[in-house]
Amino acid sequence: MQLLKDYFIILISSKDIIQQQGNNKMDSSLHKDIAYEELNGLITKKKIVEAAKGFFCLYGYTKSTIKMITEKVGISIGSLAYHFKKKEDIVSYIMFQYINKFYDEITALSTKKLTAFELHTYASIPYYINLFCDGQTRAFYHELLLYGAPHLQSVSSSSISSFDKQMFETFMEGVNPAGESINQLQTSLTHQFCRAGRSHLIQAYLEGHYPGAPEIEVINQASRILGLCMLYELDYVNEVIADAEAFYAKHPFEDIQLLK
Repeated sequence: MQLLKDYFIILISSKDIIQQQGNNKMDSSLHKDIAYEELNGLITKKKIVEAAKGFFCLYGYTKSTIKMITEKVGISIGSLAYHFKKKEDIVSYIMFQYINKFYDEITALSTKKLTAFELHTYASIPYYINLFCDGQTRAFYHELLLYGAPHLQSVSSSSISSFDKQMFETFMEGVNPAGESINQLQTSLTHQFCRAGRSHLIQAYLEGHYPGAPEIEVINQASRILGLCMLYELDYVNEVIADAEAFYAKHPFEDIQLLK
């Protein structure tokens, strides 16, 4: 939907430019060409992402290649590199779009202003449940965890690490209910858990280490540990989790899927 809005804005902008230039046909033509070039770029990027999702769904992360994606879209590797330097960049883009859809929807539907921790806890339930409910998506995400993405990668230059950094910064915005500043201990504990602890917990669940455990309880336990790492009171953390469950019961967001 956002992409269609972008297209619309570009097309309207192109029309406005042409009208404003009046009789200056050469200048109007130049602006029109620029607008359509931007439009084509957006279309190509969308095609790349959709092709990648299709291959990730069918073959997983490792077996899906840049060559497969470029051949499907009908572009050169150089053209793809204009949008995404490597396969990890495509995954990072897809994952970040996925979580942001939950953030945007929850923010719009919530009757109160949520802290970053509350927003993250609310989003975690549909985020993981939707990853788990589809077999192909579940297998793809498990492969990412084994590969070390998007949460375990520690190489600072990688796009996966960039995704992790963006997520971590989102977690850390205004986390203290009393409005207190975050100290170094909170930062270190939270960063370490976000980078590795949560992923190990989810990976262990996917590999059957918690037989019979309800998936929502595993997800909420991850949020509970995160809250405690941030030095929140346990009562407050449990209250946020209860509110998140009630919110999810009303808004399951089943239409937001990673690879579909």
